[in-house]
Amino acid sequence: MPGSFLAPVLNWASPALLLGDQLGQPGECHWVFHLSSHPADSPPSAPSRPSFLPVVSSSSSSQTAWYIHGLIETIWIETSRKDFGMMLGHHIISVVLTYGAYLWSVHRIGLLVTAEQDIGDIMLYMAKIYQKLFSDINKQQPLPGQEVNHTLWLSATGVVWFLTRNVSLASICWGIWTYCSLHEAWRWLLFIFLDLLLVMQIVWGGGLYYMCYTQFTAGHFHDMWHDRHPNSPQSPPKKKN
Repeated sequence: MPGSFLAPVLNWASPALLLGDQLGQPGECHWVFHLSSHPADSPPSAPSRPSFLPVVSSSSSSQTAWYIHGLIETIWIETSRKDFGMMLGHHIISVVLTYGAYLWSVHRIGLLVTAEQDIGDIMLYMAKIYQKLFSDINKQQPLPGQEVNHTLWLSATGVVWFLTRNVSLASICWGIWTYCSLHEAWRWLLFIFLDLLLVMQIVWGGGLYYMCYTQFTAGHFHDMWHDRHPNSPQSPPKKKN
């Protein structure tokens, strides 16, 4: 949990420093999608600037470490999730994207992607913490008097998810397709992985929006991706050898 809050701080600071006052340059590529051959260099025709390589290195390292942690956690702890396969694929793709973005000097795009991912993550974690604290564990329903607050938290999470994980990520994919030259294999690899990430966010978003609907209509919801349904039988304990 602390890592998910540290990483976005670095990522939100990095684009602000890197983008500066020049969001675009005339020519083939919008500057954000300019594929440079040198990490953290200045945009084309821009005044010389101090090197931002330490900031980019720190941000890329923290993000890659965070997703490696998530990959290990998924394999070690969360095998019972209904979306275990998607979570596993999500973390593998994220590790490739975060490290690959730095390795192949497309860190500007990487910073934008990780920033929108982190905004959604923080909102999701906060909403889940509230849900767990103010819910009946056995019935998986809000405690008396907490229904409206649950609805507000879940609705806010749905809005943030839609704006970041769906709209923003789709816009980044469109920007890459429109402004970048994908004539090298590694660029196609990162672009395909980013598109797969977008598909996963849309699928997860569909489940989240359905949970918002059931919260509005029934006053409670079931986490269809993570929690065991309250009416389903308990799994028998594993026998020790």
